[in-house]
Amino acid sequence: MDQAAILHTDPSWQLHVIIAASSVGTLAAILLFPSFVQISSRVISHLELAGSIPQMLRTAVTVDSIRRVRHHLRIPSWQAISRFRIKGIPKRLLLLNCLGTAIYTSSVLSVLYATLLVPEYKATVLMSSGMINGFATIFMTILVDPQVALLTEKAMQGKATQESIRDMYLWLMISRFCGTILAQFLLVPAAYWVAWLSPLFH
Repeated sequence: MDQAAILHTDPSWQLHVIIAASSVGTLAAILLFPSFVQISSRVISHLELAGSIPQMLRTAVTVDSIRRVRHHLRIPSWQAISRFRIKGIPKRLLLLNCLGTAIYTSSVLSVLYATLLVPEYKATVLMSSGMINGFATIFMTILVDPQVALLTEKAMQGKATQESIRDMYLWLMISRFCGTILAQFLLVPAAYWVAWLSPLFH
């Protein structure tokens, strides 16, 4: 941003590339989800035996155990994908998760871009990033996280199947991926919105 201000260039394409990288990372997380489920279950088993994380690191984390990690890697199969259903998962939850992710992903970058639009209010604009992220945090905490926790609790009580919870988490990751795509469209309009608001605080 500092170089763009000095050279009078438009860095928006670079910000779009950064958001695209977050989309690629989210897509990689979706593909690695089965592997991390397997690895996490193994880690929890070792933790139960060791009793504490330091003890587990001393006894369970060895060169041989690290080499055995490859045996727990799982590539999503077509059979698993064919069983993937959205039935029983609240559509509103997915939409809210998508919107919250879009705000999180674009907020800081939009604020940085807004500093180029109104350089005379740079400090005010930069401080607004915390306000936007704070709104996104409250938004996710009130509207998304409780619903996810409730659905998970139902599975623990036997009121929902493990397959339905697995599908829910996969759909949440997919909606997060969609949120990073939505962030591409929010980036520049949000920057102009922040630039428009900043003089109102003076």
